Amino acid sequence: ALDQVYLNRMFDNARINGIHNGRRPVYFRAGMTIDADGSPRARQIDPTGQLNTSLRHQDGRSVNAETVPYFVLPGGQYKHLGIKLGDMAAVRYNGKVACAVFADVGPRHKLGEGSMALAQQLGINHNPRNGGVGGGVEYMVFPGSGNGTPGDHQRNHFAGARVLQNASGDVQRQRPTRRYV
Repeated sequence: ALDQVYLNRMFDNARINGIHNGRRPVYFRAGMTIDADGSPRARQIDPTGQLNTSLRHQDGRSVNAETVPYFVLPGGQYKHLGIKLGDMAAVRYNGKVACAVFADVGPRHKLGEGSMALAQQLGINHNPRNGGVGGGVEYMVFPGSGNGTPGDHQRNHFAGARVLQNASGDVQRQRPTRRYV
């Protein structure tokens, strides 16, 4: 598996010089509120939880916040940047980098939201009622990097690491594996 030192170096290189599909990645810093949407238990574990996510599997199922690392972007605030549902991002907090898929659209005024699974990978309290962090989370979204589907944890890790590696310009050094970090 790709180690965190290597993922952090790729993240820094991509943030400074990154290009993917002829576009610069969209980088921002924010906090992270925890999203339970898509979980079959969403309404039980989160007072504002919803059973549905904006991105769906081909069979109509929503993306489960408890098992798939995903991020949320504010409605109306991303299309002009070329970002579409299913695109990939690298998300970093306290030296941990995780790959995530854009799976849900949130309120126009709310930036910095991730699934329970994403928070857990980053070492953030993933409880939707009292978890999350107020700042220090870096998001790097790669417009045009997805295939319009939610994928799964393993596919998203591999695809996200590959996109991050390509954008960092470090494509020859080490190839991403299909293992979890």
